[in-house]
Amino acid sequence: MTQQTAKTIIVGELRKRISVILLMVFFLILTILLSVALPLLFKRLVDVTIPGRDMSEAGLLLVALITIPLISAALNALYDYRREIIGEAIAQALRQKLFKHLIHANLRDLEATETGHIIHHITRGCGLVGDDYIVDRLIPLISNALLFAGALAAMALINWRLMLITLLAFPITYLFSQRLKNYVRMLEEEFLRILESGSSTLQQVFSGIRTVRSFSGEVHEKARWDAWIRRHWEVRAKTETLHNLILILPTHVVDRVLMGVVFGVGAFEIINGRLSIGDLIAFMMYTPYVYTALRAMLQAQVTLEKIKVAIEGLDGLFAYERERQGGRELAIAPEAGPSIQFEDVSFDYGRGDFALRDVSFSVRPGEFFGIVGVSGGGKTTILDLLMGFYAPQTGRILVNDIDIQELSLASLRGQIGLAPQDIFLWNSSIYENLAYPDAIAAETVAEAAAGTNLQPFIEALPEKYQTVVGERGLALSGGERQRVAICRAILKQPAILLLDEATSELDALTEAKVQEAIDHAKRGRTTIAVAHRLATVIHADRILVLDDGRVVEVGTPEDLIARRGLFYRLYEAQKLERAV
Repeated sequence: MTQQTAKTIIVGELRKRISVILLMVFFLILTILLSVALPLLFKRLVDVTIPGRDMSEAGLLLVALITIPLISAALNALYDYRREIIGEAIAQALRQKLFKHLIHANLRDLEATETGHIIHHITRGCGLVGDDYIVDRLIPLISNALLFAGALAAMALINWRLMLITLLAFPITYLFSQRLKNYVRMLEEEFLRILESGSSTLQQVFSGIRTVRSFSGEVHEKARWDAWIRRHWEVRAKTETLHNLILILPTHVVDRVLMGVVFGVGAFEIINGRLSIGDLIAFMMYTPYVYTALRAMLQAQVTLEKIKVAIEGLDGLFAYERERQGGRELAIAPEAGPSIQFEDVSFDYGRGDFALRDVSFSVRPGEFFGIVGVSGGGKTTILDLLMGFYAPQTGRILVNDIDIQELSLASLRGQIGLAPQDIFLWNSSIYENLAYPDAIAAETVAEAAAGTNLQPFIEALPEKYQTVVGERGLALSGGERQRVAICRAILKQPAILLLDEATSELDALTEAKVQEAIDHAKRGRTTIAVAHRLATVIHADRILVLDDGRVVEVGTPEDLIARRGLFYRLYEAQKLERAV
């Protein structure tokens, strides 16, 4: 599949609307013809109608001079409406396609990227390209180029000498803007980085507000935000000043100086009989057209540097590799969990150290399989690999003797229910979190909630299942979030149930009840439970013990205790903790 880029999307959207663009060009040509005709009517009025005292022609010209601006305004309104539609369509297409790309992007790339960076480019970056550039700069560039050419042609017909004097503004302003082009780009890149850092800072502060307050970090965060405000102000001021400097030169210096020269030379031409007063009036009416069009074209060039930076940011995100697509469907018979095998699997997170080294083990169909070990030993990595979040560097992972690299990820994950260690809940109701992503009957949800000892807690809430859990579920306790995660995984009716530290934040009484629910839920399923607290897996059929990413023991809990290896030491340490 060819990689999408912002440019290909923009071109594609413009092609879809070629008929609308042609209609807009027609409106533009009509508007420009009327604009070019207007000064000629003034010339006729001054040079012919007034000296000839022709009242009937004067009346017709007066009607034309009033009507033409009204018609031009109406045509401009139609043009602007269509222009806004095209710009918004491009912005929305960029947002839509970038979101769809990132939702399937490689997890490693996403996790290495600040969320604020992604949010900024989806919202502000796409808006800059579609709304600010396409709407306000690129499409008007066509009208300004046509107006510039039309006005110059009319001016040349009136007096080509004056037209050449008028054109002196163009090389002067162009060379000036080119000299500042690189500096403009540097400032735009810095300004966009500042905007991204602001988004990231806000997200981190308010997502981690409990940590901020627990460490009395309010003063530190306010100082950090004040520093961001100052830096934003400084760079914004420099950027806008530079933009205005480039635009002010032709409008407030060059054009006014040259208009004075044009007026003086025009007066000299009238005195020598080579120009009429009407010619000079018409010529001077065209001059603002030329300079306005020139300013707009220069503004488009200045804005282009900002847009180039935005497009590079979008293309950087579009360059993220997508998760593999396609593959075989994983068919598992009802009430029969699949077998799972790891064959010489090694994996690292790109930090230079291996999370897993030559790991091999097998899980029998319908088995309750525990994984334990010291922190950082690679326990959660096994679940990540089985979910297809990452691919192993070496080795194979098989489900029912099929390499998961041959399976459709959607099919594989559709057979797995995961209760993760890092629990994410949507800022919505308990019911919507439990039923995610599809609607599930309220009775089914209530039954699962009762089985995980969640029902009494929910029933005690004022809004019951419609209670909103807050950002990332922070309105709930850690134990409540764990029960919601377990319940959500069980509601999926998976063939494989993965539990990652699923009871680490539960009290002993609740843990016992949830353990009963897990014992019930594991029937007819293959269950893998990663645990630090051995009570979670002490009744497992078999337990795998990891140390520094390697398998050191596998066996039943009784066998592992009898061996007096690492599992026994962990077991004795936790007995001591409970005794204390």
